[in-house]
Amino acid sequence: MLKCTNNKLRLCLRISLKAIMKLQGCLSRLVLMYSSILVLAELESFKMEYANARLECNAADERANILASEVIGLEEKARRLRSNELKLERQLENSQAKISSFKKPAANQHADQHPS
Repeated sequence: MLKCTNNKLRLCLRISLKAIMKLQGCLSRLVLMYSSILVLAELESFKMEYANARLECNAADERANILASEVIGLEEKARRLRSNELKLERQLENSQAKISSFKKPAANQHADQHPS
């Protein structure tokens, strides 16, 4: 009877050890799957961050292009204004020269009419 009980216990022990080994294998696979899921979730998070950064970068590029166009327009306007300013300065100088040229004969004529 003792031998029979011993054999039954040994059989139960072998069955239990096989079950434990099988469960350990399952647990290892579950841990690996869980780790993979965490890595995939982190990867997805990085992908979303990258996509958002890309959108912000594209928006910044577009704003930079708009500002560059505005700067070019303002530079052209500044050149036109400077050109007009220089033209007006030349016209003023020419007008002043004409006025001076008219003043000399008038001053001479006035001196001739009223000798001191």
